[in-house]
Amino acid sequence: MLRAFDVVAPATEVAVLTPEQHDRSGAVLLGLAAGDALASGGDFEWSERTAAAVDLALLTADGLDPREAAVREDPGPAAEPDVGDPDAAGLAAGRCLLRTAPVALALLDDPVALAEAARLVSSVRGTALNRTAPTDSGRPDADPGAGDAGVLFALSLRVAVLEGRLDPRAGFETLPAEARAAWEAHLAAAGRGRTVDVQRVGPVGWILQGAWAILGDAGAVDASRVEPVISAAAHSGADPASVAAAGALLAGRWGLEAVPATWRRRLHGRPDLFGIDLVRLGMLSARSEVPHDPDDPARMDVLR
Repeated sequence: MLRAFDVVAPATEVAVLTPEQHDRSGAVLLGLAAGDALASGGDFEWSERTAAAVDLALLTADGLDPREAAVREDPGPAAEPDVGDPDAAGLAAGRCLLRTAPVALALLDDPVALAEAARLVSSVRGTALNRTAPTDSGRPDADPGAGDAGVLFALSLRVAVLEGRLDPRAGFETLPAEARAAWEAHLAAAGRGRTVDVQRVGPVGWILQGAWAILGDAGAVDASRVEPVISAAAHSGADPASVAAAGALLAGRWGLEAVPATWRRRLHGRPDLFGIDLVRLGMLSARSEVPHDPDDPARMDVLR
């Protein structure tokens, strides 16, 4: 059993965010980008993993439905990756998982629709991961567990924002029985700080399991501990996408004040955005009331 996490009944649907939920919705993409940037060693510049999530958030912030094919499709990195390159495959898997973060924000009020959209968005069919994971026959092979991992990540983010708690099993009821049993074992290992072989859980699932391994004791962590938890993970050699996912979950749980002010100010990346822009995109994706106009002085208030 995963330590520090309690399994509770699914949350009821909500239509209007409270001030606390509003605050937490704005922290998700910020925490994601911070974890990615710290683990990638890019002087607070987030990688293509975060850029993929931001690209989708730019669409969900405008009210577009992530279940629409034109919205959910990941165009992939600007440069075509080399087939069989493990680094490119890892980057593609990270993109698959992290792109479900803005999906979670956009569909907070509908867990059924969220599960559907997360499975579609995190699916690797037609994405760069297919082109970087050849089978023995030389043909690309999809990650069959990517959809389950995307659902678990998205519904855990939903619970973090709406209920202020961390629950890796928030999406268990949506999984097939066989997948649920497998993930029970994977999460139990993560609670002990361990990950399983990537062949057993799949590239996307391995990233998610790595995030929960980082958060194994995080249920007892207060807001002041978010920085040391993410910093330690970033310097431990953990996969940057796992650190990013853990950052999204922790920030979604604790809100904007848990993200250090220096991180907020220094974060930047493609497409020429900064930390405050991620806060705005997160809140707009969650249909929170945030000014659209970047010159509006009220826009600066979201970082307090």
